[in-house]
Amino acid sequence: MNPEALKQLLTFLDIDPDNIEDETYAKIIRTLLFIIKGQNREIEFLKAETQKLRDEINLEPIRKVPLL
Repeated sequence: MNPEALKQLLTFLDIDPDNIEDETYAKIIRTLLFIIKGQNREIEFLKAETQKLRDEINLEPIRKVPLL
């Protein structure tokens, strides 16, 4: 899920820790949202890194072709 889709989902769910009366639950929600956002950033970074490595692998056979 990209960051924009995550933001839209959270907006759709209308989760606002500041409006939760029980401070314990508010802290839990804040912590979970922080973890989700961090995991999402890491996933997006790793997707980009994986694609970069795939592109390098796909170029490798081209580099091995002898030039005439």
